[in-house]
Amino acid sequence: MNFPDNPITVIHDASCHYVPHLLLFRMESLRIIQISYKTGSVIDVTVKLTAAHLGWFEFNLCPLETNKELETDKCFDMYPLPRADGKGYKYSIAINVAKDYTISLVLPKNVTCKQCVLRWHYHTGNTWGTCEDGTQRVGCGPQETFRSCADITITN
Repeated sequence: MNFPDNPITVIHDASCHYVPHLLLFRMESLRIIQISYKTGSVIDVTVKLTAAHLGWFEFNLCPLETNKELETDKCFDMYPLPRADGKGYKYSIAINVAKDYTISLVLPKNVTCKQCVLRWHYHTGNTWGTCEDGTQRVGCGPQETFRSCADITITN
């Protein structure tokens, strides 16, 4: 998951493959399939947090037609990946502990793709801000966001 760019800055829509210092290379050269899965399978995803900032993780999938396409938020929004334990789509980080977090996710039963992008999204919750009710506290208002992706294949 985009190890050299820890963290990659999220300023270009949802794209995990926008790496400014590599723009001289063709984008498809960055799309190396990491692993192949079966539709509807339960997969374990491990996130190594080097610094925890409370908040939550979520994971999404974006199937692409070709390796030349860039993924978009609209595409990812169509395929949120639920937790296998039935507790929804978000995985809360309730304590500030830097460690490996392993989450079991369920892949969609109706999606196959030669070129899918699996995205990890970390919405932190340790910045002071204004809440929707007008009060102020840690975790409210704009928070840092981190993302990383892996290129995968999903088959029947």
